[in-house]
Amino acid sequence: MSDREPSISADEHLLIKVQAACPKHQPNGEPCLPLDLRIHRGELIFLLGEEPEALRAYLRILAAVEPISRGEILLGDAIGDAPFSLPWQQLRQSLGYVDHAIPLLSVLSGLDNLKLAAHYHQQDDEQTIALREQALLGAMQGQMDHSLLPAYMTPLQQRHLGIARALMLCPKALFAHNPFFGLSRPARQHLADFLLQRVPQLFPEISLIISTDDPELVHRYAGRVLFHSRSGWFSFHNWEDFVSSPEDVVRYYIHQQRAQRDIFSEAQ
Repeated sequence: MSDREPSISADEHLLIKVQAACPKHQPNGEPCLPLDLRIHRGELIFLLGEEPEALRAYLRILAAVEPISRGEILLGDAIGDAPFSLPWQQLRQSLGYVDHAIPLLSVLSGLDNLKLAAHYHQQDDEQTIALREQALLGAMQGQMDHSLLPAYMTPLQQRHLGIARALMLCPKALFAHNPFFGLSRPARQHLADFLLQRVPQLFPEISLIISTDDPELVHRYAGRVLFHSRSGWFSFHNWEDFVSSPEDVVRYYIHQQRAQRDIFSEAQ
């Protein structure tokens, strides 16, 4: 990985430490590109890259959805001890994962979809669950009729609900794979406002790690940028560092995107 990753001045804020980690299942048989990464509480990180499926594979190991083939991933109090030393169930409640390709339960209403995980894990009492549910519904600002079945919801409503469902367990970090995929520009902006502005207000210490095929959103919201290419990982403090990179693979990616968007010209 590039040496542009910020230095760590306060390890007490370190939430996840990743050392030379590789997914067990690589898309298209691609060789492993080990990932080294430190994620801090309350941090926003965007993942960009040439291969969306590769980004998904790494997000899934970071969220403990799938096993790693090598390296280690340490969470919170486990840092400096054994990798992922928490029991699997507790670990999965500590990390959230959402993916535009993961459907809601078709036979449950929006409200029942929202509450399902919280009731299943019995993590909180009914009053606490109800208060969190109302806070998340309020943060959607009328974007969803929670009595509908998923089949009758718009794609935007389904994405809102999928994110809110993961947040019902109060994860320390939320990993989201391409949550804006296939949405119209206004819908993307609605979802971005919810995910990147209202969610941090409700959960001030939550870390958000988001892969996207839309650099325009990365440009609009402050955050660290991780770029994945077939030659390796590159980490940048912010958008300005990313678009100013001298790396050939990054420059080529920017060149490709420039033909479709005008957001790069401001930093060139």
